[in-house]
Amino acid sequence: MRIVYADESAHLNLLYVIGALVADDDAVGHLQSSLDRIGQIVAHEVEGFDPTTEFHAYDMFHGERAWDSVPVGLRVKASVLTAKAIARSGATFILRGLDMPRLEQRYRYPFPPHELAFAQALETADEHLARLGERAIVVADEHHTAEDGRRRFRRMRADTLAGYSGRRITNLVDTVYFGPSHHSRLLQAADFATYFMCRRHWKPIREEDARARPHIAKIVNLIWSCTARDYVWPNS
Repeated sequence: MRIVYADESAHLNLLYVIGALVADDDAVGHLQSSLDRIGQIVAHEVEGFDPTTEFHAYDMFHGERAWDSVPVGLRVKASVLTAKAIARSGATFILRGLDMPRLEQRYRYPFPPHELAFAQALETADEHLARLGERAIVVADEHHTAEDGRRRFRRMRADTLAGYSGRRITNLVDTVYFGPSHHSRLLQAADFATYFMCRRHWKPIREEDARARPHIAKIVNLIWSCTARDYVWPNS
């Protein structure tokens, strides 16, 4: 039995993505201990930093909220170490996204982006699990559509869901469990991977700070090394 940890990211009204981190027992243990250790490294260098602070990728990258007192060099170090932990954990990452302008051009009344991307991510995770011959439960970051998401997931397990999925879910079991990411290192790892892989699709946008480019490239390449699917729809 594995666990699929899911979280969202977006860029303005142009791109919306759901990332899913598929982890077995060893990967769960590796990521939990690794992120705890990285938190301790930052706390050792920054007075007053709580080592249990959430690894929220946006805050880490921009130095906001709990990360505002952490020097940029240390934030880069923590981010690269987090990407290495994900890449070396044995977990597999999946990204499903929506090109919002193309979606709105194609459909007059498209499904809400969270609903559609989440269903596509679950379908892709289910296909991946089928290839592994494994089953999994789903843990997702808290969201205001949680109850609708559970109902939709139940319908996807019963049959294909027109407009959302092309196959019946067979390897994701039980229900979708929603919880706060600040209490879960694994949801934080999913958030981290989703945020940086989302940045990979921000074309033709380029990183304004030239100093940040090699570090972001390194982080993205590490996440890419354990990515099984990375697909934004509709494509050109």
